[in-house]
Amino acid sequence: MRPKKYHKKQLIDLLSKKKIITMQQMINEIGCSRFTLLRNLKSHQRGYLTSYNFNARYYTLTDIPEFDQYGLWTFQDVRFSKYGSLTNTIIQLIAHSPKGLEIEEIKEILNVNVAPIVTKLFQQGCINREKISGTYFYFNLSNSEREKQLKNRQNEKREKISLLLPEPERIIAVLVDFIQHPQSQLFGIYHRLSTTGINISQDEIKAIFLYYDLKKKKRLKY
Repeated sequence: MRPKKYHKKQLIDLLSKKKIITMQQMINEIGCSRFTLLRNLKSHQRGYLTSYNFNARYYTLTDIPEFDQYGLWTFQDVRFSKYGSLTNTIIQLIAHSPKGLEIEEIKEILNVNVAPIVTKLFQQGCINREKISGTYFYFNLSNSEREKQLKNRQNEKREKISLLLPEPERIIAVLVDFIQHPQSQLFGIYHRLSTTGINISQDEIKAIFLYYDLKKKKRLKY
C-alpha cells in the first residue's frame, strides 16, 4: 500500500486551526514522521515556537500568538514566548526590565519555577546580580545598562521608604539626635526622643535612616 501523500499545506492549515498542538497530535493527524514534520516547520517562512512550559511539548506558528507587553502568550494554560526557550526568555526579560528583576518577580511574570535557571544563568555569566536589602536582583549583563536599572531600583526603594517618613520636624529631631550620638542603636534614639515628648516609632526612625542612607555611612546598629 502506497503511503499517504503529505502536503506541507496540511501542516500549516492544521496549526492555524488548532493554534497549539503536540508533535504526537501532528503525527496522528497527518500521518508522517517526526523528522518530516520538523523539517517542514523549520523551512516554513512564518517559523514556529515551542512552549516554554510542559517541557516544550506544544507547537505553534509565530504569527498566531498575540503577545503581551512581556512578549508572552498563553493558550489553554500552555505558555509561549517570542524569545523562544525559557532560558532565553529569562535573559531577555531581565535585559529589558527598567529596574532589573528578582526571582519572585520573574516567577510571577512567567508563572513557572525559575530559581534554578536564574542562578545558573548568573553562574554562567549571562546576567548581572546585586544584593539590595538582603534580596538578590538580576540585571542586564551590560554594565552601563545595569547601572541604569540599579539606579531605577534604588529610586523605587527610596520612594517606597518615603511613604513611611514622618513630617520634617520629627525627621530633624532624629537627625540631630544621631549627630549627637553617632554610635547609638535605634532603640536608644527612640528612647531619648520619647523622653523629650517626641512621638515617633522605631519603624519611622528606621525609615529615616534607610532613606538618607545613614546606616551605611555611620553603621547604625539596629
